[in-house]
Amino acid sequence: GSKRNWHSVANALSNELNRPVYALDLRNHGESPHARPMTYPQMALDVTHFIQKHNLERISLVGHSMGGKVAMTTVLGRYLPPSTIANLVVADIAPIKGKVSRASVSYFEAMKKIESMKLKTKKEARNVLAEWEKASPSLNP
Repeated sequence: GSKRNWHSVANALSNELNRPVYALDLRNHGESPHARPMTYPQMALDVTHFIQKHNLERISLVGHSMGGKVAMTTVLGRYLPPSTIANLVVADIAPIKGKVSRASVSYFEAMKKIESMKLKTKKEARNVLAEWEKASPSLNP
């Protein structure tokens, strides 16, 4: 994922709410540096440092998918004073551990293959993924 995917949503929210909206790339995503460890507590600390660096208060922290787990870890880990977070919005993820589906494993394999091919365009990657989906029995019930 990348914060660029949220640009139009962030702008719309900023305009509607008349307040600044920040989109962050978590470590190893988008324009963020690649760093270890890549754990939820460490990524929560990264978010905490951003909030502290910008002296943000009474914020609405929104997280999507893995970012949702990072947002929950930030709040539940008590990395910040309670008054810092006014609202927590978590989309498309639950605060549980679960098994990875066969379909997900198949997509991970496809992404590894695409990465190894050193493709130049998203279209090339979509074409490889489309072929992978046709050939993968775990994606065709």
